[in-house]
Amino acid sequence: MTEAQRHQILLEMLAQLGFVTVEKVVERLGISPATARRDINKLDESGKLKKVRNGAEAITQQRPRWTPMNLHQAQNHDEKVRIAKAASQLVNPGESVVINCGSTAFLLGREMCGKPVQIITNYLPLANYLIDQEHDSVIIMGGQYNKSQSITLSPQGSEKQSLCRALDVYQRQRTDSRRVV
Repeated sequence: MTEAQRHQILLEMLAQLGFVTVEKVVERLGISPATARRDINKLDESGKLKKVRNGAEAITQQRPRWTPMNLHQAQNHDEKVRIAKAASQLVNPGESVVINCGSTAFLLGREMCGKPVQIITNYLPLANYLIDQEHDSVIIMGGQYNKSQSITLSPQGSEKQSLCRALDVYQRQRTDSRRVV
C-alpha cells in the first residue's frame, strides 16, 4: 500500500470516527506504529488532521473563505483576474491604495491581501474579506450604507477625493487603466 493510499484511508477513518488512535491505524492499515506516527505527522503538517497524544483527530469544519459573490461565474472572470494581477504589480510595499466596489476591485484586493500595503476601501465585502484574512492594514471609509452596491457613501465625498489625490499611488498616475489593461 502506498503512502497516499494510507493517508486516504486514515482521513476516511477520521471522517467516520472523528478520532483515531495510533493503535487503530496500525490495526486497520497493517503498518508499524512508527509508520502510523509518520503518516499522522505528515497529515498534521499539511493541515489535514490534528495530531494529538497517541493519535489524531479530525479538523473541525473551518469557515469557508468568504467572497461577496461567486467570482468564478462572474462575466469575463479570466480577464478580471489578469487585470487584478497587473494592477497589484503597480503598487509598491508601503504604499496605500484605494479600492472601490465590484468584482474586479474585489479580485484586486484579494491579490493584494497579505502584501505590505495599506488598503483603503468603502466596499464592505472586500473589507470583510481582508479582515477575515488578517490583512495588516485596512482602512474602511465610513458613511451611509448603500445596500445595492454594498458600499458606504459619504456626503463628504469631496474630502475623500482629496485624500485619494494625496496618496502616492495617485501622484504617480498609476491608476491609469490604459496601463493595466
